Amino acid sequence: MTNKAGEYLHQRGVAPHVIQGGIPGLLNAWQAFVESVESKIPTTSFEYLNDLDVREILQGVQSQLTPDQSKRLDALDQEFRSLVQPSEVPLVAMNEHQDGRSHWWYFHSLPAFVS
Repeated sequence: MTNKAGEYLHQRGVAPHVIQGGIPGLLNAWQAFVESVESKIPTTSFEYLNDLDVREILQGVQSQLTPDQSKRLDALDQEFRSLVQPSEVPLVAMNEHQDGRSHWWYFHSLPAFVS
């Protein structure tokens, strides 16, 4: 992991295991989440939104991804988008700098398997 990515994760206040896992750990977590959505594994809205935050964190380190990591993230994003219904209304409150283009992962309907 680059120092810049590590600094970002530390400043963001993520858990120590997330910092230790670095970008590979974040990509693995995003993949696991996408696979759970594909499998429609029942979960709570709290856990679902917590898992969505992994994509938010990845956005913050996106400039630090290697070309292979970028390809992997793009493929996972494409898969996730194919699994959810887009919405004009975000799942969480957004600030004025966040919109459906820059933070697209929050702009979809909550899947039926989420309680």
